[in-house]
Amino acid sequence: MHDMRPVPAALLVSFLDDAALFPPGNAPMVAAVPAHARHRQAWYGPLVGYFVCPDVRLRELAAVLSQASFDLPVGVVVSRGPEAISAAVGEATELGLGLVAIEVPLGMGDGAAERARRAVRAIAGQPFDIQGYVEVPLGHERRAVLDALSTTPVAAKLRTGGLSAEGFPTEAEVASFLVDCATRDVPFKCTAGLHRAVRHRAEPEGFERHGIANVLVATAASLAGASEEELIVLLGEQDENTVAASLEQAVAARGRFRSLGTCSVEEPIDDLVRLGLVRPPAMAKS
Repeated sequence: MHDMRPVPAALLVSFLDDAALFPPGNAPMVAAVPAHARHRQAWYGPLVGYFVCPDVRLRELAAVLSQASFDLPVGVVVSRGPEAISAAVGEATELGLGLVAIEVPLGMGDGAAERARRAVRAIAGQPFDIQGYVEVPLGHERRAVLDALSTTPVAAKLRTGGLSAEGFPTEAEVASFLVDCATRDVPFKCTAGLHRAVRHRAEPEGFERHGIANVLVATAASLAGASEEELIVLLGEQDENTVAASLEQAVAARGRFRSLGTCSVEEPIDDLVRLGLVRPPAMAKS
């Protein structure tokens, strides 16, 4: 491993949304909330985004926060779909939570594009600005859903992993998504599966996982007009030096790739530190 330069600070600021409550982490609320506060106070605090909470656990979150001496920015996953957005926003407001984002899964079955349009209308109808994300299926309705988001303030959400190999989209699927977002000028966030900086084969599962840096580099390339074939190569690259060398030129990607949801904030931080792409203050002075 060659000595690598740290990435520009702007590349990773507010990049890691804390999804500790979700699988596979499944942290208890009473542990996840103070852990999030510690993350925000740590040397890597500027890299930490909002705390992700399911709509069905907002009262539990508020109860834990009522016993704490801090507040935190909250992104709510509206698990009950577009029709429940207003109720979720109302409940979060009633509870005094610092709501900054809404994430909406569209559910199974046909009609995803129409559900996406309903989500856009519901988010636009809220009494204050909230960043909205609509989870985009990778099937035949993907482009129709992105069409529904195009020219609106609502961004896309791409699921980049799961609890089994089937939950991980291929390089070709992610490349196609990136090109579709580029042609429609739709920003996005990712969720799940992005635990390390560079694409790798995970053990003991034995299947490959996407790399955070790979997706950032490929996103920057999509903005420059790269083809799907070129993006597939970037997403599949597993040489850490090769991927890291391209990161310094990827700052423009953050206008498109807003953030990623991770059940472990520390895991990607530790890997970025291992590669020398992010350095704690003591290491930066050495």
